[in-house]
Amino acid sequence: MPEATLIDVSKCTGCRACQVACKAWNDLPAESTSCLGCYENPPDLTANTWSRVAFYEVEREGGEFAWLFRSVRCMHCTEASCVEVCPTGAASHVGDIVVIDQEWCIGCGYCVEACPFHIPVLALRGPGSGGQATGLRDSLSLGSHLLWRSECAHRQSKR
Repeated sequence: MPEATLIDVSKCTGCRACQVACKAWNDLPAESTSCLGCYENPPDLTANTWSRVAFYEVEREGGEFAWLFRSVRCMHCTEASCVEVCPTGAASHVGDIVVIDQEWCIGCGYCVEACPFHIPVLALRGPGSGGQATGLRDSLSLGSHLLWRSECAHRQSKR
């Protein structure tokens, strides 16, 4: 049976622990950011930021405002368009998880264009630049709870 990560966004507080866990697990460097006039930071995924929390301010009935949060990261699609278009096989399924093998990536950008969620991001350095988190695959192979679930303050991530 395919594995999935379900995020209960009604419980998410936007603490960004999942962002920090992703950077730590994948040994990704910090990036310099600046205040953009909102709480959302970083503003987008990059070659060194593979997970982020998007912030949305919405007006509810009665004129009250509320924050909504959404985890932005690879969805590990069963029929992943990034896997289908990759000419070298760098983007592939390892079990139910989509991975991008840096050794095989030629930096063509097909995966970037094909992904409906705009998740893969190429570094400006060329071949081997398609970034892809390994935390989900690694934690499943170790038989442990999901990395993100263990870091989430409200344990809103379920497997």
